[in-house]
Amino acid sequence: LNKDHGDISDYSLQWTVEDNPSSSSSSSSSAPTSCEENFDEVPSGDCSLNDYDGEDEYQEAVEDYVGAYLEEIDFVGHDVYVDKDDVEEWEELSSDIENCEEYSSGDYEIEVFDHFCCRVVEGTDSMSNHATGKAIDININENPYTSGRSCTADDCDVPSCIVQAMQDNGFDWGGSWSSTCDAQHIEYDGRTNIDDDDIDLCEA
Repeated sequence: LNKDHGDISDYSLQWTVEDNPSSSSSSSSSAPTSCEENFDEVPSGDCSLNDYDGEDEYQEAVEDYVGAYLEEIDFVGHDVYVDKDDVEEWEELSSDIENCEEYSSGDYEIEVFDHFCCRVVEGTDSMSNHATGKAIDININENPYTSGRSCTADDCDVPSCIVQAMQDNGFDWGGSWSSTCDAQHIEYDGRTNIDDDDIDLCEA
């Protein structure tokens, strides 16, 4: 499996939810318990590389889920949807990244690609963590996905300050995975997989 992203521009969600997501109760009996419930066939492939998320059928299928469980936030200057239970953590990470010298000086720019995207992991039947607002992909061209091995310095460009911010705030990073290199991928599950040796990985 190889996610070849190619040369594409910044991705932003092409639709909005009428109701304020933060005002909706996730325990509502009318809300779906997962974003795929209203699909006959769940999409595959990144939202940022395809057009399906702009189609009426997709937007109508996920609208109730988004309204009940997700919240739109500003993440390093980009509007993204994340799990509303994790808003504080994502905002803290965003703030810490903005305080990094490489970012604040303009030397390192961040483009956001997939954030919430109701899809399966490509080549599988398993739902992606993007489908629950738990993950964000950044700078995909500079940090390409490669299966079958861990990342080396040649595979990524994420400054150590930003990796440190992920670790400090309890985020997983695809650059720390042992059998897959996915340094574009940031994920929140309440505990970090980032070892101290990984902090300077991309700058080694």
